[in-house]
Amino acid sequence: MSKITLTDLVNLQNETTAVNAINDNNATLEAAFDNTLSRDGTSPNQMGADLDMNSNKLLNLPAPISNFEPIRLVDAQTLGTGGTITVNPLPAGGTTGQTLTKNSNSNFDTSWQTIGTVIPGGAINQVLSKNSSTNFDLKWQNAVTSVGVTAPADLTVTGSPVTTSGTIGLNWANTPTGSGSVVRQNSPIINTPVMSQITVSGSTLNLPSANDTVVARNTVDVLTNKSIDAGQLTGTIDAARTPAYAGDVTKAAGSLVTSIASNAVTNGQLNTMAAYTLKGNATGSSANPTDISIPALTQKASPVSGDLVMIADSAASNALKYATVGSVSVAGAVSSVGGLTGAITLGPGLITSGSSIQTDSALIGEIKMLGVNRVPTNYLACDGSQVSRASFSALFASLVVSSVVTITIASPAQVTWTGNNLQNGDPIIFTTTGSLPTGISTGTKYYVRNKSGNVFNLGTSPGPTGATLNTSGTQSGTHTATNAPWEGTAIGNGTTTFTLPDFRGYFPRGIDSVNARDTARSFGVSQTDAFQDHTHQYNTNQAPFGTASGAQNTPGLSTAVTTTSGAASGRASAETRPVNQTVLYVIRYQ
Repeated sequence: MSKITLTDLVNLQNETTAVNAINDNNATLEAAFDNTLSRDGTSPNQMGADLDMNSNKLLNLPAPISNFEPIRLVDAQTLGTGGTITVNPLPAGGTTGQTLTKNSNSNFDTSWQTIGTVIPGGAINQVLSKNSSTNFDLKWQNAVTSVGVTAPADLTVTGSPVTTSGTIGLNWANTPTGSGSVVRQNSPIINTPVMSQITVSGSTLNLPSANDTVVARNTVDVLTNKSIDAGQLTGTIDAARTPAYAGDVTKAAGSLVTSIASNAVTNGQLNTMAAYTLKGNATGSSANPTDISIPALTQKASPVSGDLVMIADSAASNALKYATVGSVSVAGAVSSVGGLTGAITLGPGLITSGSSIQTDSALIGEIKMLGVNRVPTNYLACDGSQVSRASFSALFASLVVSSVVTITIASPAQVTWTGNNLQNGDPIIFTTTGSLPTGISTGTKYYVRNKSGNVFNLGTSPGPTGATLNTSGTQSGTHTATNAPWEGTAIGNGTTTFTLPDFRGYFPRGIDSVNARDTARSFGVSQTDAFQDHTHQYNTNQAPFGTASGAQNTPGLSTAVTTTSGAASGRASAETRPVNQTVLYVIRYQ
């Protein structure tokens, strides 16, 4: 198979095509030459992969001269018969006085190295010795010609000196008698050791002087000097020799009876106590004091008036005293509330919470009619103004109720509001984080229809009954429904306020969800004045429609309008109304 493929030229008519083909062929040839071995070693001349000789031979190999060169058959035969071959010939270079030194423990690599300079001189029988452990420096040293030994007079020396080879011996001049490892003298002097005792001087222990020898055992033993540490001090101390103790624990000299001085033990020297505990004895008999936790004591379920409690007397610098439960209940009792004593009955709208009397939160949002034109504490005027959600949060939570809801795409649409307390006809407005189904929009009031538990339909006109709304299309995001009967299509300013009911100039009327007296009406929706539809009957036989003789006449109709003015007895106005009186409507906010 050919290693390269060249493009054949058919003709030279198209100069550009021919030039490109020739250049491409030249590039292919250059790459092929670069991928071949050079006889003269021109680079590149290294194999990039294994060389497969395909059972052919390499001929005329030279003799190997390094570890990484191939050997010939003749070299292997030479080595197999005990012969040698020369590798790593002497490296080039080197100067007078240098030596050939191995450079590695793993191959035969060598190099020329300079050894220490041989100093001139030297005498007969001297030898050259290494002068350093780190280099080849040498110096002349006298050769050892003999070894001799000298010894004290008690010993005799034999075989000394040794000039070539031999043994040097040491022997006693006078053979000693007895046993033991004692330094022998010709005339030893044995002194009786001075036996001293430890004495007491006041509170001070006096030890023997440094020159004394203390013998520590009362048995037959080799007499040796001993050092004594604290671990070796055992036994009983003679009471008469003990010193006096001073401090928190005291003792008289010569006595073993100790005592604690009065008021010597401080709170800091006592053992630590657990948090919120008292130290004492809570048992029914004598016992060591313990740390007492009040919750751990036995509880008396029904204390009686005579039971005792511990108090801090505020009239006596908080001195600790005791009192009876009965006296504490009397002292801590409220003598009167608003001038009332004894049992007190709470009026409407008041509840108890712990030890306090509070307004019933269920009455927040209650509207009252007052006979004074002043708004009392905890109330706001029902004037339709916008007030702060933060300042009147309880009233806001009562008037404006919201919840996340789901809406079906159906005919009619169904809204699911879990746990709602809505009634048919209640107004609803929607907001969403995405898009509402087609048929429902933000900023529009809708009305509850056909409520059943958590589910209801929607209408577009006020009142508890009427047509229902259909939805279509798609929806996304989270939908929120809000019931705010006194709002328009947004809650207050949309962020921080809400709207109060407006009763200025209005008569109140009860919501009618079932009695059909005020049907097309939702909670919070005002009405204008109106006059009920009615008919009148008249007798055509009477004047002015008839004659005195009873003859019937056809009544005449006039388009003229009669109005009253001045002191006329009739009452005319821009509205129809009953006789009334002004009052102030207020709403509770806390």
